Formats: sequence, C-alpha cells, structure tokens
Amino acid sequence: EVVLALALAERPDAVLMDVRIAEADGLDLLREMRGHPELHALPVIMCSGMNVEQESRLAGANAFILKPYPPEQLTSTLKKVIL
Repeated sequence: EVVLALALAERPDAVLMDVRIAEADGLDLLREMRGHPELHALPVIMCSGMNVEQESRLAGANAFILKPYPPEQLTSTLKKVIL
C-alpha cells in the first residue's frame, strides 16, 4: 500500500522495483499497479538476482533487468520505457 500511495502522490516517470521487497512481493505490487486506473500505464522495470523475466513480464513489467547490472544497462532500459 505504501508503494501505491507513493506512486500516486509522486507521479514518477518510471518505477524500478525489485521482485523481492522486504514486506511485500514485487510482482503482487506490480499486478496491483496494473489494476489501478491511475497507475496502469506507469512504466515499471523489475529487477532481481534471479532470472524471473517471464514472470515479471506476465505480471505487467515493461522491462526486466537481471542483477547485478551495469549502470549503462539501467540507463538504456529507462530510456526505452520512458521514451
């Protein structure tokens, strides 16, 4: 709920979210975002140390990055989902 509230309040250009979050599941949060009328189109990049790209895409991710990743990969992925 905190993530959704922040996204609604801050209106970011994109979100970078780990699949594993301390008190929540990133994929569940992504599904909630996709179901919200004001957040359904927000670009979301999921990341994880495990290759869960397919699960991330099925949940609604615009992109997936496998950790560890070089800064250039994050930059190029952000450009792809925002532009």
